[in-house]
Amino acid sequence: MAAELPLSHSAVVSQCRVLTPPKASAACPPAWARSHTSDKSAPSKKCWDCKVPVDQRTPHFCGTCKKIQPPTYSANQFQILGIPTTFDVDAERLEARYKALQKALHPDKFSTASPQEQAFSDAQASAVNSAYDTLRSPLRRARALLRLQGIEPEESAGVDDPELLAYVMEAREERIQEAIREKL
Repeated sequence: MAAELPLSHSAVVSQCRVLTPPKASAACPPAWARSHTSDKSAPSKKCWDCKVPVDQRTPHFCGTCKKIQPPTYSANQFQILGIPTTFDVDAERLEARYKALQKALHPDKFSTASPQEQAFSDAQASAVNSAYDTLRSPLRRARALLRLQGIEPEESAGVDDPELLAYVMEAREERIQEAIREKL
């Protein structure tokens, strides 16, 4: 068993609370530029405890030693929850994935673990909560998708074209009705 890193709980928590990388540069491109790499091309992250590569499809825990892992700072909300990067999110699947991750990552499950694992749990659970809050709202989900494409949405921008607004509202209403019919 590897020796624990000499970090205090508060030091790890303060490091883990930062969910975005430092300012972008050639060496550290913005998160949206890194977000579309496939699992095969992504650099292999190793477990902090056993040093075995962690499967990036299940990055919250090491598949070998089962230890909780620190959050992946470059992961976007879709990657954190392990769902496809698309606007059309299956709300039931999103909620089920959120609940499963919260159950596995909840800090109460790590109350007797090392301070480092407690901090990782706290940071992972916080990242999952934040990702879920973003993705369950269509507006916040759309903004997140725009940011992944390198477009910073204007928070106060409104729609000046009433025809466009009517079209969007009708299309949305049709999708809602289709979803209701599919459930029946």
